[in-house]
Amino acid sequence: NGADPIGAEEKPQALPPRKGRAHLTRLLDVLARIRSISTLPFAQMLQHEVPHLSWGTTVILITGASGGIGSAIARAFAGEGAKLVLHYHRNLAGARKLQHELAAVDPLLVRADLTKESQVINLFGQASRRFGRVDTLVANAGSWEIRDVPLYKMPLKQWRGTQDGVLTSTFLCVREFFRLVAKQKRGNAVLIGSTAAVFGEANHADYAAAKAAIASASSRCTSKRSSTPRS
Repeated sequence: NGADPIGAEEKPQALPPRKGRAHLTRLLDVLARIRSISTLPFAQMLQHEVPHLSWGTTVILITGASGGIGSAIARAFAGEGAKLVLHYHRNLAGARKLQHELAAVDPLLVRADLTKESQVINLFGQASRRFGRVDTLVANAGSWEIRDVPLYKMPLKQWRGTQDGVLTSTFLCVREFFRLVAKQKRGNAVLIGSTAAVFGEANHADYAAAKAAIASASSRCTSKRSSTPRS
């Protein structure tokens, strides 16, 4: 569950060695199985199951990095020496605090409303200009209505707002990332899911539907070293 309540291009480096790819595969598997919104269990699970990762010059873009799960992911990657792009929307104070905390890896901080196509393009543009590429996207950002609203009382405005905040934002980020992957010939996308996609969420049908759509799309997405990403 990755939601927070609403309120000159360098030549791509060679592919990592087989051992590095195995570590990455393992990490993606761990991330895919995260089920708790608590940051401490997330960090402990990551460190326990994926020890001794060596990310070197890997560039990782994390959306929603100022939130609980996003900041835990950022800290875990920073601990491995990865280069980070930290996205935030409204929580500037939280984002700057995290940027200061991770100063050793000099992360790039970028604000963007991920429901706006132009701002998503700018986010990836800034990342590319700073680092020359983006190796991994962690699509963690999301939003939901903190009030419990039964489906029969749910206004269309809320439904559409949640679909944009959770589903459309993920689509725009993944699409823009895949455009980079087509040039780089490599890349990995991690989409943070939710148990709501599997079991539903009482009085939050809008959020459950959006997360279920992401889960369905990601399960059919093929990741391969190809000039044209497929889905």
